[in-house]
Amino acid sequence: MWIILFNALDDFGIREINEVVRMGSSANMTPNYLQIDAVKRKVTDEALHGALRIAGLVSTTLWLLAIRPPFTQ
Repeated sequence: MWIILFNALDDFGIREINEVVRMGSSANMTPNYLQIDAVKRKVTDEALHGALRIAGLVSTTLWLLAIRPPFTQ
């Protein structure tokens, strides 16, 4: 879920920052820029953590499938 949220933020951005940038100002001029930046960092960290957990599970599963003999009757 974090990965989906990260992709949505990456694709669409954050409305407040988009509006400020569209008006020609810097994104740092947003009144609550520090809160927005903290939330973006949290989402990025959680998405990375989730992706690494998925990668670890997949590699472990593939390793287990490789060493397990096939089921035959």
